[in-house]
Amino acid sequence: MDGVNTKLLLEYFNIKLIEGKTNIKIKLILKNEKKLKDAVPIFKDKNNRYPISGAESKYYINYLGDKIGDEVWQSRRKLLSKHKLTTWYLSCFETSDEIKNNLLAELDTIGNKLSKTAKQYFKSDDWTKYKVNNAEKIKYNNKRAAEISKERWLNDPEWVKRVMSKRYENKMYEKISKDRKFKFENDIKFREKMMKAFKDGKRRAKIGVASKQMWADARKNDKKKYYKMINNAKHKKFEINGIKMNSIEYKIGIALTELDINWEYEKIFENANSGYLPDFTLENNKVIIEAYGDFWHANPSMFVGTDTTHKKRTVAEVWEYDKKKKMFFENLGYKFIFFWENDIRENIEMIKEVISNETK
Repeated sequence: MDGVNTKLLLEYFNIKLIEGKTNIKIKLILKNEKKLKDAVPIFKDKNNRYPISGAESKYYINYLGDKIGDEVWQSRRKLLSKHKLTTWYLSCFETSDEIKNNLLAELDTIGNKLSKTAKQYFKSDDWTKYKVNNAEKIKYNNKRAAEISKERWLNDPEWVKRVMSKRYENKMYEKISKDRKFKFENDIKFREKMMKAFKDGKRRAKIGVASKQMWADARKNDKKKYYKMINNAKHKKFEINGIKMNSIEYKIGIALTELDINWEYEKIFENANSGYLPDFTLENNKVIIEAYGDFWHANPSMFVGTDTTHKKRTVAEVWEYDKKKKMFFENLGYKFIFFWENDIRENIEMIKEVISNETK
């Protein structure tokens, strides 16, 4: 964790887990053998009723001396909050699943309390006054918070996993999308701000670089995520039995269903370089069916080989890719059939007849 000298803490503290009725407390207790021999307790009051606690620098300077005391304090102070202490403990020590789950539950509880308190405060007059009088301080704190958050996103996979799981559980992204859509349609200033940001060249270039890196990383390191991204990237507004498709795929799906032919949508086929997700796999018939968009697959009746399509690829390159895909499936023992968008839209009965003949 940022700024915490774990080696130093382990040298000067005993770490204890204290189980309560509803949670587990983590205690860092200064080792007696590390205290100065002539050190005596110091108190906050003249009657010696309230000793200085480990939450203050004077405590460590008193028991360890100026130099070591201050050094120990600088690391200890980073873990004064329950949230930071628990996070640090989980990142440094192996525990049983039961203890780990209890500590993670404690983190969620602390986070929820902080969130609730923060929401109430940010709606209050106190925050309005503070914001006016402390603009520079707020700017600095926001910048520092962003730096800490970025560090955790990059270097703390367990935290990232926990955060993303919670976000999906709470349907956070759906709520954000719904709220932004509402504001975009009803708030003129918000709409103007969004449109200005959308047209910003530097922002679009930055997003483009990040997007390409995300796709490359997924393709190389996480095939399951990569195929999911491909699937979600399509423009799909139609649905059959919970499966979303584009309009021409939908027509083929309906035709197959009417012909009482079992089919699987976008089944994953791995190969050495990447993989294929054909529109329809008829496993019982060993047939692959593809619905080819006239533009995306460059219908020969509309394009010549030197034309360019999406991603500035030439039509010849598109045809070569589809040719290799066809050979790939034929080498696996499948019959490969494709239909052009124009034919699907204009003559679905003819296509049903072809499918029926090819699957006998």
